[in-house]
Amino acid sequence: MAADCATQNAFNIDDPGASGAIPNYLTGIVHLVSAAAESRSLAVPDCAGLDLTLVMKTDGGDITLTVASAYDESGSTTVVFSDPGQFIRFISFEVASGTYAWRRIAHDGVTGPAVASQTVAG
Repeated sequence: MAADCATQNAFNIDDPGASGAIPNYLTGIVHLVSAAAESRSLAVPDCAGLDLTLVMKTDGGDITLTVASAYDESGSTTVVFSDPGQFIRFISFEVASGTYAWRRIAHDGVTGPAVASQTVAG
């Protein structure tokens, strides 16, 4: 059953743990905790308008996130967290009728994004 994104709103989303899948229908923050080198996955979003931030909270080893579809214009699909405080933020939107995607809107410290974030002058 597809998630009802209009009624789902979470702030703190539980880290699914090693080899776990991060929910793709919630808005909020996932505080990642590793005990060793681990992985996480993120499926294609179910709807537009979701805002998802992943931040490394505890570093017991690198965490590699694999996103099910490209999150930037270069086709990047992986992100590696290696230190506490590193983060990446995604937003979901409709890229074609009925087709949704994550796009990276900010990151700091993680490796993987092929396109640099833009700096906005104030």
